[in-house]
Amino acid sequence: SCVLLRGAILSNGSRTTTECLRNAWPWATKHFSSYENVLSRAKMNELKMARILFEMVLRLVDKNAVIELIVDETLVRRYGPYVYGVSMHRDAVRSTRSNCRMTSGNMWVVMAIAVKLPFLENVVALPILSSLYKSPKQGKCERPGIKDRKHRTPMELAKLMFMTVYRWAPDRKYRL
Repeated sequence: SCVLLRGAILSNGSRTTTECLRNAWPWATKHFSSYENVLSRAKMNELKMARILFEMVLRLVDKNAVIELIVDETLVRRYGPYVYGVSMHRDAVRSTRSNCRMTSGNMWVVMAIAVKLPFLENVVALPILSSLYKSPKQGKCERPGIKDRKHRTPMELAKLMFMTVYRWAPDRKYRL
């Protein structure tokens, strides 16, 4: 995972696993397939990891400054019967005003903090939380122990993520 992190930092373009390994070439000692599913094999609490990441990013923001949160929905194109949460979504890249294109994949709602890093000219959005949006056609929650979870829209997912971030630092001011 340190190799992937180094590659993500050194990457200028897309931060796919392959691109990160290409940029971290001197440190990548294993075959690329060893790194492909590193997060799916890991045993971790994502919310705890997100809080640690949030606290680290918060150190980069002045204590009196307003924290600027950015929410975006991102379509990750995925196909196949074994990919969890796949459904048909509107593809914003391939669609026009007159022609709506649908694509199979996962729709992620991502929350990031806008931070001005000292070594960069532009403001950078550092992602801290993400949530998988599932279409209403996919039905109820499939996880064991969770009963009758209702369908949530991307705005409702963004609201839940904002409430989580606000609970972590209630004394700060936010702009969403």
